[in-house]
Amino acid sequence: MGRPRIRQLAARAFALVVLAGCSRASGPALAEPDPGLSAASEVDAATLQLAQLSASAMSTSACGVPPCPLYDWMRANTGPSMRAADFGALEGELARLAMWAPPGYPHWASIARDGASAARAQLLDATRGACRSCHVQYRERYKLELRARPLSAGDRH
Repeated sequence: MGRPRIRQLAARAFALVVLAGCSRASGPALAEPDPGLSAASEVDAATLQLAQLSASAMSTSACGVPPCPLYDWMRANTGPSMRAADFGALEGELARLAMWAPPGYPHWASIARDGASAARAQLLDATRGACRSCHVQYRERYKLELRARPLSAGDRH
């Protein structure tokens, strides 16, 4: 195996270390390399171990690594409320989302308040429209900029 292949595997292993957050004390430790293995075999073994570690770390959040607190909260709260057409819950959840508007997302709060008003009026299509509007405007940007932004402990339920 040539140096370019070893470098490629090493880069992949490094990327997996970063993704898996191997610096976490709670994560499983990687095994020491076998002194009888060639350098290429060690890299392959390390890549396999890191891939397994990454897969186990992804199970800690519905969206993967790093964890996505807002996504997890929405999936646990607004998703089921929307499917059940639980307008009372939706009104409260959308009002809460209005308070979580990040700086630089100017329409977030007003869209969430519009959704809460639609839920109060029991207008499912209008509530969905507010959600869709926010997702169209902000989902991708939020994932790029603030994906791991924690929710304060008092905000979760």
